[in-house]
Amino acid sequence: MHPAGARHLGDGGLPELQALARQESGKTYLRPETGKCLHYYFYFIDDELGLCYLRVPTWAPFGLQFYCNGHSALARALKREAIEFVQADNAFLRIADVDRAQAIADALSPDMLHERLDRYAQWLCPVLDVFGRPTTGACGRPSIPLT
Repeated sequence: MHPAGARHLGDGGLPELQALARQESGKTYLRPETGKCLHYYFYFIDDELGLCYLRVPTWAPFGLQFYCNGHSALARALKREAIEFVQADNAFLRIADVDRAQAIADALSPDMLHERLDRYAQWLCPVLDVFGRPTTGACGRPSIPLT
């Protein structure tokens, strides 16, 4: 893996409730709002997957998002195995050994991606050790868009 060193801040909406008080009655009520939250985007080049990013929010429970391009990963694997192919942008126009290419693509399993993500999460979000990692549920596994 070769870290690109580039990172930038982004913002996203996080649902929140704001407590307000009515002046006339003094009663408190809740109003739903979308707050602004910062994310760090870490871009890096993985030896097998190619260009990837890990999005790390600045608030607990630190739900991570990992992105890699499956076509880029397949192209890298085809090059390693010396299988000829023609690619235009993100599309394969010709692959010399389609069956082997399909087998390589099938090997890009969620388990393999999560194993890789665990290493990047440890490297780029070390605070997870402090808060502990959930093992089940929506926060237990970060989302992995694979295109």
